[in-house]
Amino acid sequence: MLKFEIIHQTGDAKEYGDFDRLEKLRNSFESKLKERYTLMKFVDPKDVVSVFKSSDLIVCRSGINTVSELIFFKKPCLLIPLPYSSDDEQKKNALFVKELGLGEVADQSDLTSEKLYGIIITMIENIDEYKKNGKDINGIIKQDAALRIVNVLKTVIKK
Repeated sequence: MLKFEIIHQTGDAKEYGDFDRLEKLRNSFESKLKERYTLMKFVDPKDVVSVFKSSDLIVCRSGINTVSELIFFKKPCLLIPLPYSSDDEQKKNALFVKELGLGEVADQSDLTSEKLYGIIITMIENIDEYKKNGKDINGIIKQDAALRIVNVLKTVIKK
């Protein structure tokens, strides 16, 4: 049986009460299980890099900032796009990552606990393949992107 250590970022939306509901659930766990399930409203921005680097698999939404970080760190991921993102942007982002071979996409509308668990197990069993695909995407991230943007802006300003 596989054992996971989970860092679960819930956000702090009061109308859903996710953090409070999950904190009550976590408190009902036996101590060994509780130790492996870290519940947070937010990951401190200064800790995001260490969380990404220490994770084997990241399960998350697929906003452009998150997707860019996943590609940069070459992290295997299961993406669950927000179904109501503008112009279906999150689904497009997620499919791009899937095409790179770095992750899978799950549709929130038909995702059950069992299906989510099954996808995660299958991905963990094949994690080396996702990591290998990550090594093949070096050309996607431009290390000098900020300098390129500055140069374009300088050109535009001069006109």
